[in-house]
Parts: sequence; C-alpha cells; structure tokens
Amino acid sequence: MGAGDRRKKRRRWKRKCITAFLIIFLFITAGAALARSLSAFFELNAETRGYAPEENEAPVQAEEALRYDSKETEEYENDMPEVMEVNMAENVTAERVSSTEIRIMWNRISDTSPAEGGQYVIMRKGSSANVKSDEWEEIGAVKASDESNDSSGEFGYDYVFTDLLASSEPVQYQYRIDARTNGQVCYKGTEESVAVASNVLICIDPGHYKGASEVPGENMYGYEEGIFTLRVGLALREELAKHGIASYLTRETDRITLAGYTNGTLDRGHISLRGEYAAGSNLFFSIHTNANNDNVNGCDTWQQPLEINKTLVIVNETAGRNEEMIAIANEIGQAVAKASYQLGLSYTDQFERVDSNSVRPWTSDYNDSLNVKGTVCSRLGTDGDYYGVLRGAANVGVPGMIVEHGHHTVEEVRKQAMTGKLDTIWARADAEGIVKGLGFE
Repeated sequence: MGAGDRRKKRRRWKRKCITAFLIIFLFITAGAALARSLSAFFELNAETRGYAPEENEAPVQAEEALRYDSKETEEYENDMPEVMEVNMAENVTAERVSSTEIRIMWNRISDTSPAEGGQYVIMRKGSSANVKSDEWEEIGAVKASDESNDSSGEFGYDYVFTDLLASSEPVQYQYRIDARTNGQVCYKGTEESVAVASNVLICIDPGHYKGASEVPGENMYGYEEGIFTLRVGLALREELAKHGIASYLTRETDRITLAGYTNGTLDRGHISLRGEYAAGSNLFFSIHTNANNDNVNGCDTWQQPLEINKTLVIVNETAGRNEEMIAIANEIGQAVAKASYQLGLSYTDQFERVDSNSVRPWTSDYNDSLNVKGTVCSRLGTDGDYYGVLRGAANVGVPGMIVEHGHHTVEEVRKQAMTGKLDTIWARADAEGIVKGLGFE
C-alpha cells in the first residue's frame, strides 16, 4: 500500500470517529430532553389522578401519617387505665368543723383498697347557689397505705381530710372519694357514696320546757307546748343533717339548764341565756306554737276557729336588717303555711313575703285576727327586742327568729300535734325553708 492509500484510510477513520461522536452526543442530548418531558408528564398526570393535594384533600403522605398517628393514639389509649365506678371507700362522711373548714372522713374497703403507692382522691362539687357546679373538682389526695393517717384515730375513721374554704360565706358542697393508681384516677366513687356538708351552724331552741304552756281542760289531747316543741326540734335536727347543715339544741330533754339556771328560774329571770347560747352560730331558731287573748273572736280561749291559724316568723333586730335572713324567714313561713293548709289547719297556703323595709310590727290585734295571711314580724320593747330569747341572740351578734307555727288554741292543731305527725311535718317545712332560703339543695 502506498503513501497515498494510507492517507485516505486515516481520513476515512477520522470521519467515522467524528460521526460516531456526533451520533452519541445527539443521543445523550435527546435522552435528557426525553427524561425532562417524561418527568413533567408524570407530575402533571399525578395531579390529574389525585395523588397531589387539592383543596380540602390531604395528600397520600398525610393520609399515611394520620393512619400512623391514629394507630399510635389507639395504642396509647389502650395503655390508659379504665375508669370504673367502684366505691374504694366506705362510710364517707363530711361535717362542719368551723365556718371555714369541712372535715371529710372515710374507711378503707379491705378487699378493694388502692394498690401500694396509690392514693385516695377527694372530689368536691358545689351544690349551693353561690358555688353551683356541674363538674367535680379534685381538692386533695391522701396516700393509701396499710396504716391510717395521723388524725384518723381521733375520729374513728381510717382517713381524714380537711377542706379549707376560701371564706365563711354559707356554702354547701358534695364530696366523694375516688382512687388513683399509677398517676391516673382509675376508680370513681358512685353517687350512692356522696356526702353532703356545709359550713352553716344553727342553734335550735325548743321553746319552754315540760310543764310550761300546758293547756288545761277537756279536749286538749294532753298538749304541752314545751313537750311538742322538743319533738319538732329533734326532728328538725335530723332534717337539716340530710342537707349537710349542722345544728345543736338548747335542750334535748324535758328540762333546760343554762349557766346553772333551770326551767322556770331560767325563763323568768335569765331567758336571754337561751339566745346567747347561739354564739358562734349562723342562726338562732326558736320553736313555738301560738296563743291569743282570752275569749277573742266570740269564742272560748281554747276553742278558737281554724281561721285564726297562721304562721308568724318574728325576727330580732339583727335578722331584720339582713336581707338573707329575711329571705330565710319568708321561705320558712311559706313552707309551714303550705304544710298546715295541706293538713286542713289553715284557710290559706299563702304567706305574706316582706323585705327588710316592710317587716310588719307585731300587734295582738293582728295576732288574733281571722282570715289573714301570716307574715314576718318584729316586736320591740324598751330595751330592743321584746322577747328575751331574741334579745339574747342579738347580744352575741346572731340573727334570731321565733317561729309561731300555728295556734295551739285551735283544737284541731292540738289533736294533730298529739295524735298525728304534725311535729315531723312542721320540722320538714322548717328545714325546707332554711335550705331554700340559704340557696342550698
């Protein structure tokens, strides 16, 4: 092969290499363009097929995340202890300690007490108008152990907790005991175990004593005001306790002794001691039945017509200036009037309500009149309140009231008092009035 032939062969080889390079370059360029086109196509196609997020529609990745979170939450909730309504405490009791303290006490149930390291949880719910609540709140907890807490032995319960109130304003609360294990409330006390308490204290004064205000003659049914008022007072204490209201009596027997003075000696010369016995309480409540002047209304003194019968609530000066006490007096009068009417002892079930500016002065004419409604009255003497018991309560700064439930000079009143359940019925009416007047349940 000559030199010319070799040069021609090299030129042909160069052209082939250049052509191959151009072909490869064009192929790479076309491939890149095709790849970009395909990418744009698939992104657009993804939007039209719903894989990309639209308005109000979560993307596939978000849906997967939601499913994951839901599964995780479900697993977490499955780990949470189940809350059951089971009484983990028994004999749950609540009582007033002072105007700013209520004590809650309970016993353990040996077979179901909280596990080691658990707690009894004290729950509270307001049930008076000024603290009314539909929800229970936790106010404290006591560690559950095999040993009672320090103060429990003094009160005869396994556990004791004191609720410290924000003020001395009258309030009523419900309490229950829950149980906590592992930091969670697992057992909720049932409604049957709820205890009710308030910070209110009432001094109940059953008027007179045995032998005082004894009604003489025939058709008297053995009625004595001093005996009947004690029965009403004892029943009233029980009724008030049902609403968490603490009370105590000036006497619990046929006799009364205060500061060394007994019965007639007390009432004739030191009767204000009965009212002063209410010191520290919210209300002095004196229970009586009424009488009238001799032979009024053209009838025998002890055979007065039913139309004279009415309920009078006589307030002392301290109560007369207090609208809350007037509200209680109104509610008591209305409740007793209604109860008497339902028993056929009164011509009307209505009671004339008043405010502190319209309290009616007591007069014998009004007291003895026929066919008039009862109301709230005041009766003043030369030294303030006319009645010594009310004056005594005022002496120690306590609102006081005498409730003349009805006239025992009416035969039917005496009959029902001694042969029926008038004592219980009037006691319930008194309690209803007090509870409603306080805004309690």
